[in-house]
Amino acid sequence: MRRYGSLLCLILIAGCGGGIESQIVGKWHVDPASIQVSRLAASVDKKEWADAKAVLGKTEVQFAGDGSVSATGFDMKSAAKWQLSGLTIKITGTVETWPNMVYDPHDKHIDMTAQENGDWLKMDLVR
Repeated sequence: MRRYGSLLCLILIAGCGGGIESQIVGKWHVDPASIQVSRLAASVDKKEWADAKAVLGKTEVQFAGDGSVSATGFDMKSAAKWQLSGLTIKITGTVETWPNMVYDPHDKHIDMTAQENGDWLKMDLVR
């Protein structure tokens, strides 16, 4: 009987918050060092690019356990719903366009990619 009690405890521990979703729930922010773009306009100098990365680095995303998600940055706030499909985080219920997001369970960050007209912006969300 003791053996079954130990097994039951292990099953309960594994089932309580051990999923990928629980690793995503919480507050994240953009890592300025991770920001990459497919191309910069010729008129953008290094200081302007550094300033832009600093502003993006203040962007925060909060994933809640109830499936809601909010983002703040650029003096704006956006709210939507999120769900996980494999490691892809799908955002629904919003008029804004959110970047594509994929959770990396090994490095514990979220890869974000926004694409428009053949150009792209990539950045990581970190804790």
